[in-house]
Amino acid sequence: MFNNLRGFKPADCSTSFFTKLNSLAIKCSLIVHRSRKFSAEGFLLTLFKAILTGKASFNEMADRIGGFEPLKMSKQAFWKRVNPEAIAFLLDALGTSLKLKTLNASKISNSLCERFERILVEDSTTHRLHHSNSDHSPGHGNGRSKTSLLKVDVTLDLISGSCVQNALHSGTQQDKEIGKDLVDLVRKGDLVLRDMGYFVIAEFALIARLLASWLSRVPVSVIIKDLSGSKIEETLRACKSDRWDGEVLLGEKERHRCRLIAVRASPEVVRRNLKEASERAASRGKTLSKAQRERCHWHLLVTNLSASQLSVREASELYRCRWKIEILFRAWKQGMNMKPALNRRSNALHHQALILAAMIYQVLVVMVMILWKPLMRKREEVSVEKVFSVMSNHVLELKDLNEFFTHSSDRRHIRMDPHNNRESLADLWLQLKS
Repeated sequence: MFNNLRGFKPADCSTSFFTKLNSLAIKCSLIVHRSRKFSAEGFLLTLFKAILTGKASFNEMADRIGGFEPLKMSKQAFWKRVNPEAIAFLLDALGTSLKLKTLNASKISNSLCERFERILVEDSTTHRLHHSNSDHSPGHGNGRSKTSLLKVDVTLDLISGSCVQNALHSGTQQDKEIGKDLVDLVRKGDLVLRDMGYFVIAEFALIARLLASWLSRVPVSVIIKDLSGSKIEETLRACKSDRWDGEVLLGEKERHRCRLIAVRASPEVVRRNLKEASERAASRGKTLSKAQRERCHWHLLVTNLSASQLSVREASELYRCRWKIEILFRAWKQGMNMKPALNRRSNALHHQALILAAMIYQVLVVMVMILWKPLMRKREEVSVEKVFSVMSNHVLELKDLNEFFTHSSDRRHIRMDPHNNRESLADLWLQLKS
């Protein structure tokens, strides 16, 4: 089934990843002496099946790993294996999986792909644990109750389709703080797409100094002024066109000079924006200001790319592609039984091992999706949700982790249904006119 793929085969994945697991386990001291009860491949496959079935107790995992190894091990023996060395091994395995090379799998136009080295988009999702784990994995309980959360932050390269970063954080850590890690990975020629949760003006300036580009939505709390010093709300209120495109100063103190792209929202979107903004203000005992109401009538993007470097149409195309990471998170959660696997009182190492294994699984399934993409006919698209579902069934039947990439799926089982081929209604730029 992979005969039409050039330059990259499933065997390459196994050579690049699965064959390195044993050496990684030895390096991290997860394996010190060879054992007939435990192996790196069996350990990772056991974790995969635990998060796919939701059966993730130490007793269930000890029983499952016994099906892969010559000798069985006890619950206590498996519990001892889920230690700091195991976390180090899973982190190294995750890093190794992120280095796998991929084919170009982008729907982005060739002109944009040729213009940028990478197009990086970052987002996060949280996994709720049983509230009894709040001591080691606290969540936001608003002072009323104890909650327990862990946060997974993912960065995708939209040109190759591969994961660039996949990191585990405390559930209380803000996206603004997490986003600083991505700046360290930015290279010359990259384009960084950011959402409002990661909006930090100082980081935009740093990205620009690295000779890279950025594009972001704007939180309503950020003050924007045009070059004459007028607030952007006054400028937009006087605008008779459906668009406003020009240079602005971002932030009251920073006054960072950049380009603002404003597109007038449809009446339906305006009504929804006003309703949501009013509800948020009411929850804080406030009412919407005149400026906030004006913002609800527009879609706003800011960037350091000039109009000659990036047209309004291209900006809409790029930000529409950002929705892919939301689809990935949804498919990841639907294709795995993370909730029952994590909804248990246990130690921090147990939960971290399960989520790190799930993150490795996510990266590998994204790789499979890229490998399967050339099998589709013209105008057919691979369904992320269906790929995760098909791979879940395949992995649950595995006895050898090296066979992860060998599954042959019928393209009819992984293609996107016609009614799902529409752009998402959550897309900011559906109403954009050419």
